[in-house]
Amino acid sequence: MLVGILIRFAAINQPILDYGVLRQTQTASVTRSLMDQPEWSISSIIPWQGDLPGRFVQEMPIYNYLSIGVNQWVGNLDISSKVVSIFLWAVGFLILQMVWRQLGVSVEQQGWANLLFVFSPMSIFLGQAVMPEMLVQAIAFSFVVLMLRYRASPTFGGWVLCVVAGMIGLLLKAPAIAHLYVILIAVLWSAEGKRMFYRPRYLLAGILTLVVLKLWGGYVDSINLVWIPDWSSAENLRGFIGTMHDRINPKSWILLAAYISSLLLPGIALLIAGWGFWRIGIKEKALGKPLNLWLLATVIFYLMWMGNGANKQSYYNLPALAPFCALFGMGAERLVRSWGGRRWMKVAMGLAIVGFCAPGTIYYFKQDRTIYAAARWVKAGTQPDDVIFYLPNHRWDMIDYPYNPTLSYYAQRKAFVCVRNTPVNKRTAYLDRANYALVTLPKVGETSSKWQRLRSGRRMETPDVAWILEAGFKEIYATPEFVVYKKQFE
Repeated sequence: MLVGILIRFAAINQPILDYGVLRQTQTASVTRSLMDQPEWSISSIIPWQGDLPGRFVQEMPIYNYLSIGVNQWVGNLDISSKVVSIFLWAVGFLILQMVWRQLGVSVEQQGWANLLFVFSPMSIFLGQAVMPEMLVQAIAFSFVVLMLRYRASPTFGGWVLCVVAGMIGLLLKAPAIAHLYVILIAVLWSAEGKRMFYRPRYLLAGILTLVVLKLWGGYVDSINLVWIPDWSSAENLRGFIGTMHDRINPKSWILLAAYISSLLLPGIALLIAGWGFWRIGIKEKALGKPLNLWLLATVIFYLMWMGNGANKQSYYNLPALAPFCALFGMGAERLVRSWGGRRWMKVAMGLAIVGFCAPGTIYYFKQDRTIYAAARWVKAGTQPDDVIFYLPNHRWDMIDYPYNPTLSYYAQRKAFVCVRNTPVNKRTAYLDRANYALVTLPKVGETSSKWQRLRSGRRMETPDVAWILEAGFKEIYATPEFVVYKKQFE
């Protein structure tokens, strides 16, 4: 665990401009907004709608308030949030050891499973990212432990803890938790049979969970529908579930396979996990019921969220990491034992796993220096009350995504974000309220790679900005990475 913590501290001073910059700066912007408010709140200022007074709810802000608490001691929001993520990763690691014991994973198998859990590129990156994923992961592991303990000893207190853990997880991030209820249903059926459908403690828990989720969804809608209709609870749910086309489209499965084989279980780690499943699970039927249930739940997880889930965003594969690590641990232990169990074989395999994890880790931590340079210029070259019109054109994942707080967060200015599909009337209204316009540019001669086009179907192009000039703006600063315009007042 200590090695894992030290690895995740390696990028502690690095700006959150690496992979997932959009999601990270959304979380960080929410935290800053909550921190700047005099009273406790769940909603925050929308950071991509300039000086408009809109508010929104991204998620239950438990992680954000933990970051605020640490920031009172550290004084740097990026670092504070990363410290919280690293701490929660360590908590999750400790809880995972309880999971291994509940699953019947041997000590030798645990060692191999932990090796992959520590060095998996996705685990390294999310284990320090400014995102609530580590909080969700820790709750998910706690939920699994509590369910398996309830299976062994069905006490009322244990049931209450199960209900509370599952409910908090659903409120934080339903797509990462909902599939685990497959395990709970199997546990209850095994212990109670048909009684599970009418025993009061289960009926009350189900009703309470549904009521709490309904109330939370209603509150979120009461805030988000005013300014961001696309972020309603119903729209989010439909977006994550997707359509039948998402499930039969080969592109979805190609992307999913690429994420798993390069960022979750890189290279031979996936082969060893697959071999372990075939040899121990299929041939010997010796995985054990709890792990089989977790794997079944993971399959349901992938099939359930094919709209905007693990096939579109790599970090949504995180719920599969732990059960896949268990398979890897079993496969690696059996493989080394079949080769004679010599120490040099263990060392060679361990080094090979770390080596295969390195490229994905490097990919995750690649920085977006274009937006950072632009944000620093804006912060130095404008006044705190100036409003910026921002047109991002240097990244394939930003050109059509309007919920982008990156410039606002690092420039500490109110910024309107305009993308290619922003309606003309809205674009004009944004320009009318702005003092400056900033346009980022793709690198000279660069277009979207085949991989990027496969992921998004988008091409990066140098934008036509004549409409910015026609709105009364004049170019005042230009680099190969971005251009700045200033409104000329008559």
